[in-house]
Amino acid sequence: MNGFTNLAHRLHESEVEMLHALRHARRSQPATGAPQMGLGDRIADAVAASVGSWKFIIIQSLCL
Repeated sequence: MNGFTNLAHRLHESEVEMLHALRHARRSQPATGAPQMGLGDRIADAVAASVGSWKFIIIQSLCL
């Protein structure tokens, strides 16, 4: 249970097995088949990351 040893006490055995299977499936996919993010996708992710942060929410609350 390499990366899941800390979570093992909170997860059921079936959940740990599912995480291992998903990790294996993700690693076995060819990199060329992975969808490439366009400029708009990267900008949308950056905006969502900053607007959804607690720092942004607190600053906006103080400003209002």
